[in-house]
Amino acid sequence: VDVVDDSDDSSSKMSFDLPSPVEELPAQVAEMELEEDASLDKMTAARDTDETEGGLEFQSKDLNQWTKVDVGHWLVSRGLDEERCVFYNAGIDGKSLQNLDQPNLAEIGVSDDHQSSIIGAIRALLITQTAKADQSNSGSILPPPTLAQNDSSSRVPS
Repeated sequence: VDVVDDSDDSSSKMSFDLPSPVEELPAQVAEMELEEDASLDKMTAARDTDETEGGLEFQSKDLNQWTKVDVGHWLVSRGLDEERCVFYNAGIDGKSLQNLDQPNLAEIGVSDDHQSSIIGAIRALLITQTAKADQSNSGSILPPPTLAQNDSSSRVPS
């Protein structure tokens, strides 16, 4: 940008180099990539920590206690590794996982190909979690034993 100072007789010309929006774009992209890398680094560190401790501890937890990392491990266990970062970056933990539906999955960026699979996996997970809760509430998965009745109609004649 050229600026002409006409306040005095000498026509002095000053030049300023202003960055154009196109020149700023690479810097903005680089900043976004750094933020994304930092997010992935956090997730990788959490994953590595979990994997050294077994990585499958989510299976013994109540769904309401699952962290974002637990949800990621669950996705991997279901063969949906590609969606792990999407869920992590969206902050999906066990509580929020229970309430996801297809429009929510699309909104957070889950691929169209995986949405139905994830909905089915969530339904199966909820059934499993309900069965575990019922089992822990009753103390046993077996029905209570029945006592033999002492009635004469059930006896074999001698």
